[in-house]
Amino acid sequence: MAIGFSSRTWSAPVAPRPAALAAAVVLMFLIGAGSAFVGALLLVLAAGGIAVIPAASVSAFVGLLGVVAILVAAATFSAAVGLWLGRPWGWAASLAIALAAVLGALIALVTAGSQPPVAAGLALTLAAAALLLVPSTRRASGIG
Repeated sequence: MAIGFSSRTWSAPVAPRPAALAAAVVLMFLIGAGSAFVGALLLVLAAGGIAVIPAASVSAFVGLLGVVAILVAAATFSAAVGLWLGRPWGWAASLAIALAAVLGALIALVTAGSQPPVAAGLALTLAAAALLLVPSTRRASGIG
């Protein structure tokens, strides 16, 4: 970005972002997109009624889970933006969300079996957590 003052041009120094940081941001956005998709799916199921369990209280609970999943997606997107901007809070929030996602993927793997989407989700979340712990990512975020 160049700022012009009379005949001189001043430019702000822009440090390139490490590749690990860029990859971590992309993976965090994918985790957020997955959470938003699940939340929207749960809201559709709640609005249309679940044929297996027709109780109204179950539909309300599933709808509430859908809203929570969408809020988690919004938090994940916010953390990814903070991480991209090099904010320490973005790194901390991204790490917390990635570790919670790893735990959720492990629970899904144990309860649902080794289905390909669950295994892919586990690999995605493990990769995001690992990339967040790379020293260049931490330095670019102002951590250590």
